[in-house]
Amino acid sequence: MKEYRNYILIFLLIVILVYGLNFLIVSNQKEKQSAKLSLVVKESVHGWIYEIYSEKTLLIRQETIPSIAGNYYFNNKTDAEKIGYLVLDKLANGVMPPTVSVQEIKNSNITIID
Repeated sequence: MKEYRNYILIFLLIVILVYGLNFLIVSNQKEKQSAKLSLVVKESVHGWIYEIYSEKTLLIRQETIPSIAGNYYFNNKTDAEKIGYLVLDKLANGVMPPTVSVQEIKNSNITIID
């Protein structure tokens, strides 16, 4: 009976060790990935746009408000930043594709002018 407890204890320690190492590896990879990502917001002919880069490589260039039917442009820098940071956060957390829903647009309280 005592030997059986020792086996269970060893098994549990191994499980905890594997889980802990996995957690450290995944967190380290997310930190490295998010450290490489950057957001650039700039003015364009129609309004504001955001671009997301991985180091110097352009990943996303968003000229219109995503998930809204038609061509609606960001009216100000703050609105473009809100959605840009939302997408950046999704990328940093491994959400692929980093789509933005209509509800997320509404929750961001950005200005949409018809």
